[in-house]
Amino acid sequence: MKNNIFVVNNEPFCLWDEDLKDRNKEFLSGIDTEYFSLFVDMFESNRTNERAALALRTAFHHALETLFSLIGALIQAPNCPYAWIAKYKTHQLKSFVERVNKEETDIFTSLNIERVTWTNLAQTVFIGFNKNTERYKEVVGLYSELWAKLANEFLKSVHHDEYNSIKHGLRIRSGGTALDIATSMEGAFSEKKFEPYIYSENGTTTLKLERISSKDDERSLRVTRSSVNWSAQKTALILQLVIYSIHNVVAKLKSINEPKIDELTYLMPDDDKSFTAPWEHASGNASIKIKSITKIKENMSTNKNTLQEQIDSFMKSKQGKLD
Repeated sequence: MKNNIFVVNNEPFCLWDEDLKDRNKEFLSGIDTEYFSLFVDMFESNRTNERAALALRTAFHHALETLFSLIGALIQAPNCPYAWIAKYKTHQLKSFVERVNKEETDIFTSLNIERVTWTNLAQTVFIGFNKNTERYKEVVGLYSELWAKLANEFLKSVHHDEYNSIKHGLRIRSGGTALDIATSMEGAFSEKKFEPYIYSENGTTTLKLERISSKDDERSLRVTRSSVNWSAQKTALILQLVIYSIHNVVAKLKSINEPKIDELTYLMPDDDKSFTAPWEHASGNASIKIKSITKIKENMSTNKNTLQEQIDSFMKSKQGKLD
């Protein structure tokens, strides 16, 4: 029986297994690094289909989480990546990615690097390149900058809310949102001229609940309508870069756990401009939150105990009527 100590963000664990090497090989060989290409292809053949665009957007969020969970496993548990991925929770992954973005110096890693940064990670992943060549430096720079941009996308709270809403059926409408604004405050409303302020063909509108006060024990909620505009074309371009990144990270994990591999096979765009193209693309990105205009009064605030008392009273009264 062999063991391996690993850390998920800042939480330590110890894994015991009869054969860690075979388990790692089994796990890594089962990863389909081309899986998300299906959604890119589906969108490319159905560009005007809202369902295809929404499926692409869902795959984008899913792929980002997959990439950063694999990166987390590579950095903190390269000898048992399946254990890291099985143990992490979403809030831990987000915290971990944020810490890497900030280049915090106390991030645990068993890799042979001084500290965890996107640049040091890229150097480790692409170690199969000849380090003395100019191309090696270019690839490290391109991917480290890309992963920093992807981390910023992953950490956006509006993206997290959108992904959860799509997964759990809280989306009430797909398609972009338009907003026009008045060019002047003068005159009657019917006479005002409006100009487009926000417009996008692609987007989602979801419902989100939030507490009516900042009290720790607040149980009263109000609804917020949240609309997020995005470009399906930009999403497709980013997703393709995420697919390349997933392949390359998995290739590095395989080289660590299967040292007999003769050479690493990396995936790269045909043109280096592809690394920046998504963020140069006109995206129409904007998020709009419309809160309930109901005026919040003090007597609307509740807590768990007061609500439970009302529920108990209701159930007692109901039982009395049934008897």
